[in-house]
Amino acid sequence: MPGTVLKDQITTLEIQEQNGVIWTLRREVLVHSITDPVTSLPYSDFRVLKEALNACDAVGLAPQSVPEQGALFDDLRLVERIPSLVSSEKTKVRVELIYEQLGSTLDSLGLGIYLFSGSATLGQTTTQKDRFGNNIFTSYDYPANYKWDENVAGTRQLQGGSVQVDAPNDVLSFTGREQMVNSGPTAVAQAWRGHVNATNWRGGAPGEWLCTSVPYDVYHVSPPNLGPPIWTFTWTFAYDSAGWDPGVVYIDPRTGKRPDNLIAGQGFYIVPWYPPLEFKNPAGDAGGFPE
Repeated sequence: MPGTVLKDQITTLEIQEQNGVIWTLRREVLVHSITDPVTSLPYSDFRVLKEALNACDAVGLAPQSVPEQGALFDDLRLVERIPSLVSSEKTKVRVELIYEQLGSTLDSLGLGIYLFSGSATLGQTTTQKDRFGNNIFTSYDYPANYKWDENVAGTRQLQGGSVQVDAPNDVLSFTGREQMVNSGPTAVAQAWRGHVNATNWRGGAPGEWLCTSVPYDVYHVSPPNLGPPIWTFTWTFAYDSAGWDPGVVYIDPRTGKRPDNLIAGQGFYIVPWYPPLEFKNPAGDAGGFPE
C-alpha cells in the first residue's frame, strides 16, 4: 500500500515571523500503513521513505504547494520535506514539511529591490602624488666644489618619490532578486565582474569603483507567472580613489628613482585594463542600483 497520510498528528508546528510577515512554517504529518504492494510486507530499505513522500504528493503536499490554511499563508511554498521512520515502526514515517516565503505574486517577490550593505575602511597603498594631485619630489643642491661628479656640481637635482599611505578602501554590496528573462545568471555575473564604473557613481569618479564579485543562487524555481526561475544576486564593489587601472613609471637606472620631468604616455603610462560599465541596470531587465 502507498500509505495513508494523517495531517492532524501534530508533533511539530511552528512559524517564524519577522516584521509582521510570516517567513517560515514547519509542520509534521504521519504516513502509516506503508507496505510493498506486491508482497504486502513492510519495506526493508529506504523505499519506505520514498513511498511516504509519494503519499504526501497524492494529498497535495507536493513541492511548491501552498499550506491548506488559506489566505493566511498563501505566500508560502513547500520547499523541503524530511521523512524519518518512526522508531520500532516499519510501516510508519513522520514527514517534516518546511514552507518558506516565496511569494504568490511577482510583486511580493521583491524584484528590482536591492538591500544595501557596506563598510568604510583604510588600506595601505603606494602613491606618487599628494592629496591635491601634485607629484611628490625631493631636491638637493650640490655644492660647487662637489668632486664626486662634476656634472652635477653647483646644480639642483630633482627626484621623484613615492610614499606609503592609508587610503580609502570602501566596499559596497547590493543584494536583490532578478527573474532572468533575457539571459542566464552566469552571463549577468560575468558582465559585471571585473568592470569599473563608466560615470560618476556613489561619490566616485569614473574608474574608481570596481565590481569584484557577483555570487548568485536560485531563489524560486517556479514563480507565479510560470516564467523563468528567479535568482538572488549579490553585487560587491570596492573603491580606490586612485582608480583601478595599473600604471607603469620610468625609473632612472642611475638613481633608482623616477625623474622629475616625466611626460604622460611616455615616462608614465596608465594601462587600460578594466572595462567600463554603467552601474545602473543589474540584470538588464528591471530595477537599478541607487545612485
